[in-house]
Amino acid sequence: MPGYKPKPGTYDNSMTDDFGWLPTEFEPFEPNPKYSFTGRRPPSKNAWKTIVPRTAPPIGNLPHLVEKVIKATWKFAEPFANSVRGDVTIGTCGGTVPEGDDRYHPQVRPTRTNITTTFLNDAAIASDWKVFEQIERTNAVTFRGDTRSPLNVIVKARGFHPPISRNDRYYLENNVYEEFASYLSRRYTRQLTKEEFLQAVDTTAIAAADKKLLVDYMMWRKITEREAVHLGRMVENECLKGYISTARSIDTSICFGTITQRNRVGSI
Repeated sequence: MPGYKPKPGTYDNSMTDDFGWLPTEFEPFEPNPKYSFTGRRPPSKNAWKTIVPRTAPPIGNLPHLVEKVIKATWKFAEPFANSVRGDVTIGTCGGTVPEGDDRYHPQVRPTRTNITTTFLNDAAIASDWKVFEQIERTNAVTFRGDTRSPLNVIVKARGFHPPISRNDRYYLENNVYEEFASYLSRRYTRQLTKEEFLQAVDTTAIAAADKKLLVDYMMWRKITEREAVHLGRMVENECLKGYISTARSIDTSICFGTITQRNRVGSI
């Protein structure tokens, strides 16, 4: 508006818990005091009058006209009256169930828990992020066991990397496949072989089943990425998480760093 200079304001942070940082991405300004919405006044149904066009027919009884439209068109189009129109199916009431499994399957945890302890938050998708605000920073020494050589391998790799950053073949074929197959089984009761998984991930999906599997896999990866920095889910299962496992006990780290080697020797 010409001649009006907006004044900086503050956001109402009531939506921050739901939207995170998004509402505060742009700088807020106070509304123009010339208009009636200043001060967040409660809405009134009589505050806005109906604008009558100069060259259009009279509006007439608007509620009656809306009722006629509903009876003449929408009632005939709803699924209860006519579920099938030609080759297009709208709804399933009164008609046949579409081919395939199109039912809603309740969400489950993206990865399995490897411990028997039950946490307070048992939701399918982690939602207790406020708990982390109660955790105070601690400066301490922890230990990590690893079968790789510190100088020849770990230093060249520039240190340790969290599981979510891994893209090597072994991790894909074993850890990632196992957890994704478990997710499909727990949510959709679908069984997935490693060959089917690799065919959909490695090659361009051509068959409809491969395309659906690829979409399910991409959605599952997004869910796991959302929980990558959740400490509770990391403790349950470190697959595709964003932390490095350490221990306060040096004995536990030694066991972790040598158990793989012992199993390897025992299997030869």
